[in-house]
Amino acid sequence: MYLGERLYKFTLSAALFISGLHVFGQVDAVLDTSGKKLKIPKHYFSTTLYMDLYSVGEVSINEKKYDPNSPERYVAEKLKKYQYSQTIGGFYFPIATKEKTHEDGRVSNFHFLGTGNYLLAKPRFGSDISTHNLVKVSLGLRGIYNTGGKGIWFIDASPFISSDLSTPGTTTARWASTVLYDRVVSPKFSFRVGFTRTFALGNRFHLPYLGFRVGRLNGMYFSAQFPRGMTFSFPLGNKCRMSIFTKPTGSLLTMGNTDSLYNGVTNKGRLDSIIIFGRYDGLFGIRFDYNPNRYLSFYLEFGQSNVRALALFSKQYNLPNGMPVKDNVDIFKPFFGTKLNGAGFVSLGFAVRFGKTRSVYNNYNMYEVFNTNTTIAPGDNTNNTGNGNIPNEVKLKKQKEAATLNTKDVQDLIEAQDLYN
Repeated sequence: MYLGERLYKFTLSAALFISGLHVFGQVDAVLDTSGKKLKIPKHYFSTTLYMDLYSVGEVSINEKKYDPNSPERYVAEKLKKYQYSQTIGGFYFPIATKEKTHEDGRVSNFHFLGTGNYLLAKPRFGSDISTHNLVKVSLGLRGIYNTGGKGIWFIDASPFISSDLSTPGTTTARWASTVLYDRVVSPKFSFRVGFTRTFALGNRFHLPYLGFRVGRLNGMYFSAQFPRGMTFSFPLGNKCRMSIFTKPTGSLLTMGNTDSLYNGVTNKGRLDSIIIFGRYDGLFGIRFDYNPNRYLSFYLEFGQSNVRALALFSKQYNLPNGMPVKDNVDIFKPFFGTKLNGAGFVSLGFAVRFGKTRSVYNNYNMYEVFNTNTTIAPGDNTNNTGNGNIPNEVKLKKQKEAATLNTKDVQDLIEAQDLYN
């Protein structure tokens, strides 16, 4: 059994164990006015499992644009065509939540989360290329500090390994991270600045993180987040939401050189056994989210990928003057790279949340915290598990109307139910 398969089973087992642990152990007991004990949840985040399926159509690789005697022409003729699909599974869970009420009335909180992510990539080429199933497994940590005023701090560390399941000995370790400051100017406007080390654009990049949002997260809003993409989103009732979006999606994964795509040799005269597969898709599409309740979320995305690229890298090719490439600094240079024709894509997924959580009713800072967590997906991916724990504004308006009819009944409802969100 290869290392990737073992880590996948370990990640899944850990997720199920942690889910059960937090379902039964995330409440505190306090007394109400009658002396009866009420169980108040410890956390704002619930233990969440998610899955995402993505596929983009097949295109031909144009070998005629390369010189007939060039190495690039040789690779293009072997690849012939390209189609890509992937499966993402993962989880995040609260490790600790600390909350403090300040003298000025602000309520700040710190959220310490554990994350896990498994990606199975299936690039498919012409008949001259063997089947490659590439995996990426990540176990990480993230911290989010909500000052209770206008500031939110976010830091994520996502170390991961990548491997080719069809080729033993191809495991490589890397790490990705994001640090940013989120300023909530008002419920209708926020901006973010920070730094990200990411492989989600098909190479190894160190980039500034810049973004802003206009509009309420529980209503209609427009969000632009570099390098994560842009979204125009609006509710369709209290359980559905529609979005028009553009975003990048990509990866940098280890692949066995079993097809001799790179013929450079190592310093010991042996054929390089490992190459690196890089891909990038710029997506433009429509997304539908359906949240039947606070425990479940489903979504469907579809559209067109028009800005696309495929690249293959080798560490031997990236040896400057015989010295190894600095693995934590330099951007890889491909020995083969090509732009691809556009193709249609489809993506669908779901998220399952476990356990009771603290109320976030009309708490726009916590809405921003949730949005930051889902926008920057665990495992250095650009999939979005959705914000099912942010109620649509339609629902809030109905609750306010009900409050004018019977304030006491609504107050009892909030105390008995909305306390647990």
